[in-house]
Amino acid sequence: MRRGRLTHLALVAAVLVTAGALVRSAEAASPQAMASWVAPRLNAYWSFVLAQDGLTYRNPPYYYWYNRHGYGWLRTPRACDIYRKRDGLIWAGFSREYAPNSFYCSANDNFYFDWQLWKRLRRGGAVLVAGHEWGHHVQHLLGWPERERVTRRLYANYELMADCYAGTFVRHERELGELSAAEAGDALRLLESFGDVERIPWSQARSHGSRAARRRWFMRGYATGDPKVCAKLFGRT
Repeated sequence: MRRGRLTHLALVAAVLVTAGALVRSAEAASPQAMASWVAPRLNAYWSFVLAQDGLTYRNPPYYYWYNRHGYGWLRTPRACDIYRKRDGLIWAGFSREYAPNSFYCSANDNFYFDWQLWKRLRRGGAVLVAGHEWGHHVQHLLGWPERERVTRRLYANYELMADCYAGTFVRHERELGELSAAEAGDALRLLESFGDVERIPWSQARSHGSRAARRRWFMRGYATGDPKVCAKLFGRT
C-alpha cells in the first residue's frame, strides 16, 4: 500500500466519533466499551482498503456476547454452533466448558465474543482479537480465501492470513496514535499464546499455525501495513 493511501486512510479514521475516551485506561474498560470503540474503526479501515480495489465493503450486522453471567440461550446457525449438541443453540451464559475464544460466523456474518476472555484483555489484545475476526469477515467478502481454504486444504494459511490482516490494522492504529508500542506488543504476545502448541498439520481444519508462524505473519502485516501481502499465504501476489 502506498504511503499516500495510508495518510488518506488515517484522515478518514481520525474523524470517526468513537468511545476512545472511555477506553484510554485499558484495564478499566468494560468489554462492551472496548468492542464499541474498535468495531467502527475496523469497519472504516476495511471500507477504505477494499474501495481502493473497487470492492464494496459490507459492515457485519452484529456481534454477540457469550460466556457471560446472566445470559441465556442464543440461536445461531448450526455451522457455527460450538456448544455440546451443536443444535443451533449456544449457551451464552457463563460456562467453565468454554476455552478462551471468539469467532466469526460466515453463515450469518456475525461475531461471537467471549465475555470472560474480553474481561481479561488489555487494549492491544482486544484490538488483536477483533482485528483477527474482522479479517475472517473480509476473507468471506472476498470469497476466494474461503473457497481455497477448503478446496486446497489450506486451513492454517487461512488463519494466518487473518493474523496478517490484524497486523496491518494494529499498524494503522499505531500510526494514528491510538495504540502505544507497548499495546502493540501486548497484541503480539496474546496472538503467540494462541498458537498451536502441538504439531498439527496445516491441512487439518483445526490448525491455526504454530506460535512462530503466527508471529511471523502478524509481523508481516504490521511491518508493511499492506493487506495485499497477506494473500501470499495462498500463493497470490
